[in-house]
Amino acid sequence: MPVARAPLRTMSDDAPPRRTLAAALRAAAAPNGPAKGGLLATEPPLADRLAKLEPIESPAELTARATVPEVR
Repeated sequence: MPVARAPLRTMSDDAPPRRTLAAALRAAAAPNGPAKGGLLATEPPLADRLAKLEPIESPAELTARATVPEVR
């Protein structure tokens, strides 16, 4: 008998898949350091990989985390 499957976003109270993937990418980049760029790079920089995941935080969270530039 086939098993009914719930959509991924409603299966549990865990973080959304995009947020989980972003956390995993950041955790993997921490001990490895930044990716070696260049013409023959085997992986894109972390910032490019995270940008492809769409906005992970809500606009309010992004605004709260934004840094204010120093005025001289």
